[in-house]
Amino acid sequence: LYLPEGKYRISRTIFVPASIRIIGYGKVRPEIILGDNTPGFDKKETSMIWFTGGIVTDPSNVADANAGTFYSGISNVDIRIGKGNPMAIGLRAHFAQHGIVSHVSIYGGTPTHASMTPETNLRTWSSSEHVTAYRQAHLPQVGR
Repeated sequence: LYLPEGKYRISRTIFVPASIRIIGYGKVRPEIILGDNTPGFDKKETSMIWFTGGIVTDPSNVADANAGTFYSGISNVDIRIGKGNPMAIGLRAHFAQHGIVSHVSIYGGTPTHASMTPETNLRTWSSSEHVTAYRQAHLPQVGR
């Protein structure tokens, strides 16, 4: 799915089926925006973009992407979480081979939390500040 430059405001989760890639293009990266105080992103963890294992027909029963999900990805797209969305997660993705998250910045309006799924060692982030903190604390530094 090619996404031209621009600002795209969402009000609910975008479910991306298996083997689909979102690729932004243009002079400026396209930006997917969750507006300030969006209903549904304040009481329980809710993803803005969720890569799934198939077509979602019932948002209350979503099959997550898994080790059999190939080729899914997002590239050259920014994600912005507006203020007042304390439980918003910018991107939820579990991929297998050839899955990518490349040239994506996630900006959080209100720093809240970062969580790690222990069984898969995958991270979901709701604030760019926490991503930086996690990198500094847990990823090896070049030259060490």
